[in-house]
Amino acid sequence: MQDALACAFNENKMFTGDAVMIPALPESLTYMKPFLEFLESFPPDAINEDIDPHLLEDALRSRLSTGNPHGALEGDAQLLEDWLASFDSSEHPAHWIVGYLSYVLPEDIDPSIPAAPVEPLDPEIEQMVDRLESIASRTNNAETTAPAPPRIQMDVPVGWTSHVASGITELKNGRSWATLMVINLQFFELMHQQHSAMANMTLPVSFGKNSGFKFLYPNSEMANVTDYLLEVAGGYVRIRLSLSNITDNEQQVERCFESLKL
Repeated sequence: MQDALACAFNENKMFTGDAVMIPALPESLTYMKPFLEFLESFPPDAINEDIDPHLLEDALRSRLSTGNPHGALEGDAQLLEDWLASFDSSEHPAHWIVGYLSYVLPEDIDPSIPAAPVEPLDPEIEQMVDRLESIASRTNNAETTAPAPPRIQMDVPVGWTSHVASGITELKNGRSWATLMVINLQFFELMHQQHSAMANMTLPVSFGKNSGFKFLYPNSEMANVTDYLLEVAGGYVRIRLSLSNITDNEQQVERCFESLKL
């Protein structure tokens, strides 16, 4: 029994029921563990927008009670996403939390937290924001206190499967995977700054009427990961693509981005 336990656990890894070794959750994110355990109690196809986030919101209120709440929320979202990118996490329930954190604002969780000051945008991003606000002003006539994240619509690459949960579309083909999530304007600007700082190459891209940025990391441990920030019909989308199959073709997947909309 002791030998079995020694194989299942070490100080840097944790063991899942499917005999998959994954890195331990970063220490600063351990406040999420109760909610992660709550998510793990559901079958994968039941982890969707109907999940009650109150347990996570209670933990976040304590997390955001000191320091810079906006920086803490954005930093935790990035740290959690980097953790998920460090192993084959295409079916991990923590993607639900990433989607939630990318859409919610600290003042939504705790009304006593003031909204973050708006900083000037780069001219190229400001043009995207203006176009999106113009679309929103023409289409958003109904008032709502807590709008649900819009759903992503996109043609699925041949041979890939698709699963949707809480604003996140998960694509999978063997060991290759992609996650597509709806993000708000504030998160778009933050991710543009962070990816630009980390990437070895930042490229402007367009896929049909959709346009934005592509981030490559060939000289790092994320060499097989490509990130995208795109403005699409109806909003903004962040994409993370990881190709592990020899037969997978990046251009084949990117061609499907032309059909991407909210």
